[in-house]
Amino acid sequence: MSDKKGFAMVFVLMITSLLFILGISLLGLSLSEYRISMAYSDIPRAQYLAESGLNAVRYAFEEKNADGEYKIKKSIDMEIGKIKRNGYNTDKEWVEAKISSANKAIKDFINGIHSLPSTSGSTIVIDVTFDDIIDKNKTDNNYVDVYHGIWPFGWLEQNVLKDGTDHNNYYKFTVHIESEGIYKKITRNGTADITFDFSQTDPDNITTINGWKIE
Repeated sequence: MSDKKGFAMVFVLMITSLLFILGISLLGLSLSEYRISMAYSDIPRAQYLAESGLNAVRYAFEEKNADGEYKIKKSIDMEIGKIKRNGYNTDKEWVEAKISSANKAIKDFINGIHSLPSTSGSTIVIDVTFDDIIDKNKTDNNYVDVYHGIWPFGWLEQNVLKDGTDHNNYYKFTVHIESEGIYKKITRNGTADITFDFSQTDPDNITTINGWKIE
């Protein structure tokens, strides 16, 4: 009789052990699935942060001041306004000085763009570059030397614009943005290429998105 009781006790212990092991396994599986689901739920948040970085730059360039002027265009106008024609010997030098001023204004504006305030457990990293404004007249071969008067009593004026106008569009440039959204251990990267043309009169034509990707 005692042998049967001993066998029954061993049997119960075996069943209990198996149930315990099964329970631990199920608990571990449940925890694993929970961690996976939480990780997947973190991915959209990281993507949102990366996209927020791209939008932060876009909205900064589209921002207007109290007078309804685009801040970046106003900055460019102020820099170009410092360039006086009589301060340069040739049109080429004058145009190059204005181009340099316009590029400086854009660089200073970009340096003033900061990442969005980060929330708990999140980070946004933003890097912005842009295509420099170039001397369009140089590529179009619009500079000529002009002789005034009757030889040899006249004078030679060098590097003069053919039609006397400046063909450059100082308000058109393309910005390249790289944004990194980090939430907990999840990182997502965003890239965008946006062309801004502030010489346009229609606000809908000022911003052109050439590429926008989150991965």
